[in-house]
Amino acid sequence: MGTPNYPDDWADQWNRMRTGLQAAMTAARARVKYARIAAAEILVGEQPGRRIVVNPEGAATPSIRFYPEGVPENYAEILGSADPDSPGFTRMLLNTMTQAPHTQLLIDKDQFRATMRDERGTVNGGTLELNRNAVNVGFVSTATQSRMQFQANGVTAHYGRWSNTGLTNSQTGIFAGQVLQGSGSGSTWTDLAIGYGVTMASPMVAVATIKNTGAQAPFAHYVTAESVTGFTMRVEGSHAFYANFWCFRT
Repeated sequence: MGTPNYPDDWADQWNRMRTGLQAAMTAARARVKYARIAAAEILVGEQPGRRIVVNPEGAATPSIRFYPEGVPENYAEILGSADPDSPGFTRMLLNTMTQAPHTQLLIDKDQFRATMRDERGTVNGGTLELNRNAVNVGFVSTATQSRMQFQANGVTAHYGRWSNTGLTNSQTGIFAGQVLQGSGSGSTWTDLAIGYGVTMASPMVAVATIKNTGAQAPFAHYVTAESVTGFTMRVEGSHAFYANFWCFRT
């Protein structure tokens, strides 16, 4: 057997190796120990009273409930379940209350939805919904809708009605309406002044037309003046007519 051939820096290499092993052993001993809690239900707080309940007994899906003090039958809740539209993904649902009008927040991989709901859980109030096909924002109830929809194809849609004259806010962007003028007789030309109801924050552009009340020939008409308080139309005709208009603020 020959004489071992050690490198000149063998001592330094050994020290580096020893230091590395010591650091690894120290890290292994210091690792966080994870505890496993196996229970049908976990309660934090007092019952009855203010408390948090994790995985409540009888719940259909995993959830966390937050009970406010003095309202034993009501609670806010966070639920997690499989997304019915995308198996393998999670859907999160948050309700701020269950037995009273409340707000609900839904999040999954394809949508974000915040809605105001009544005590039965029916949508009734402000709504914001974002999904991969459209964005909806506005007011929704069982009787009415007043909302805007911005679609992925670039189309914008409005659902609801427009106020028929009588603005109360100078920041309003659209002024629409219909006014009946005359009772069947009058002069050859009629100057019809229509006011906005308030002084607008910036100029308005009036788009106006005339609808006859009978079988008479169409009237000649045009807008003669515009300002931040209203506009004036000149209409040719000697019988009653409807002035229909749509004004937008610039």
